[in-house]
Amino acid sequence: MEHLKQQATQLVAEATRGYATVGRNGDLLNLELGDGSSLTFKLELWTDEPVPAGNPKPLWILKNPTRRTLNRLRETGASFAAVNGVVRVIGPGILVDRTGVVSRSPRKAPQHRSAFSDRASLVARWLFRFPPDNEWLVTTLAERSGVSASVASYAVTDLEERGLLTTERRGRERWVSGIDRMALIQQWTSEYHWRKNYSIRVRAPIGSSIRFLHRLKKENLPRWAAAFHTGAQLYASHAPPPHLQIYVDLPRSALQGLVADLGWTPDDKGGIQLFIPHHRRSVWHWADHVEGIPVVSHLQLILDLWEHPLRGREQAEILLEKHLLDLMND
Repeated sequence: MEHLKQQATQLVAEATRGYATVGRNGDLLNLELGDGSSLTFKLELWTDEPVPAGNPKPLWILKNPTRRTLNRLRETGASFAAVNGVVRVIGPGILVDRTGVVSRSPRKAPQHRSAFSDRASLVARWLFRFPPDNEWLVTTLAERSGVSASVASYAVTDLEERGLLTTERRGRERWVSGIDRMALIQQWTSEYHWRKNYSIRVRAPIGSSIRFLHRLKKENLPRWAAAFHTGAQLYASHAPPPHLQIYVDLPRSALQGLVADLGWTPDDKGGIQLFIPHHRRSVWHWADHVEGIPVVSHLQLILDLWEHPLRGREQAEILLEKHLLDLMND
């Protein structure tokens, strides 16, 4: 048992590097977080009938976990470390989920056949919204996500080959279930990057960012939505972003004309950053309104913020943790 505790401690230290400093005292695993707070877990060996969670919360040690077991632990909000490299640590101020060798490495495929291309990603976006134990017919996924049956089929095949979900044949029907959301985000963000969007900075009288966004609704604008740090601030209040970030549904060639019509001035240090989405279709799916202001979906914010500077990963992980907790409580 001692060697398993040592191995689990090392795995957690590697997975949380840059987020926490890990120390161990007997059965207790201590994490000192970057904001000065700390977490303590008790190292416990996982069995099919684990002891009830006490205080401190357990960090389960697993030898050869199945995907079903890992999904079960994720659904209950547990922290764990498996000897095959899978590590999950969740607590106030931290969410780290390393998939280790359970998920296959991303398959190199032509971009137009990737499940994360603009149109095909509508399938993953639909699956992301529901608990992992939901089952879907591929034909139903196509209908609900608004893509053709062929697009849904190759998207599901690609996601399965990446190790992100499972499929099952029942007669002539193909069923989909069990999408791994953390691994999905990790692989998705390895192909998607916010810098692929075209953007310009402009100068305009802003004052209060919330009041400015409400005033913007009165303008005769094309479809738009708060994005990046601006959208994250609306979903989960935190320190205001250094400038406003907004997606606009326009051809790139029309953006300068819009700026001129509004009386704004292009300025690399301006307080507004306008984005033309690289994925012109999927970026608008599941957009919402917060305080009456249009804002892109939680998933789109996570994708854009994951590699964004100015604490983007921190905001993305907060949104992801909230989404996973909401799914558990549905």
